[in-house]
Amino acid sequence: MRLLSLLGLVFNFLGTACLAKGLLLTNKQIENLSGTYWDQNLYLKQSLIDNINWAIIGFLMIGLGLILQFITALKGK
Repeated sequence: MRLLSLLGLVFNFLGTACLAKGLLLTNKQIENLSGTYWDQNLYLKQSLIDNINWAIIGFLMIGLGLILQFITALKGK
């Protein structure tokens, strides 16, 4: 049971890190995203796609972590 609870915490931590990844940009990335380009900004498009993918992974990991902790709480009683 303790292992499930620990795994739940690990998944929650990793999921939170995945969600935060979209907020952590370098100065060069900010320049590319805020620049004006002829026709379209491919940097912005790719950044949005990457952020969506990391957000999905993060939410899935947090959900799995919560389920593992919930199972641990139910079995402990």
